[in-house]
Amino acid sequence: GSEFLSKKFSDWINKHGLIHFTTSAFSAFQNGVAERRNGVLQTMVRCILEDAGLNFSYWGEAVLYSNYTLNRIWSSVIQKTPYEIMYNQKPTLAHLHVFEVTADVHIPKQLRRKGD
Repeated sequence: GSEFLSKKFSDWINKHGLIHFTTSAFSAFQNGVAERRNGVLQTMVRCILEDAGLNFSYWGEAVLYSNYTLNRIWSSVIQKTPYEIMYNQKPTLAHLHVFEVTADVHIPKQLRRKGD
């Protein structure tokens, strides 16, 4: 996409000390790092949905959850987490939980209707 070639994006990359590589269209073999990450995400999503007993209609939520989690996992390649690279601090993990945890929803008394 051309949005990744704009001056605004280039300025953002430079501000964060990142290196931007471009590849030819439809050439996944030239983009091993991103393709590897996508493969890991796809595997995580399939496992999460299967473990939770959910169908693929929850794929979007599962991929966001997986990416959020991966960004907070230590990487031997960069010797820290992707979160630390981006925000220059260690991530908090206490709020993470298993995908698809059963929960009760509280409806305040003044908002309840018959059957709630």
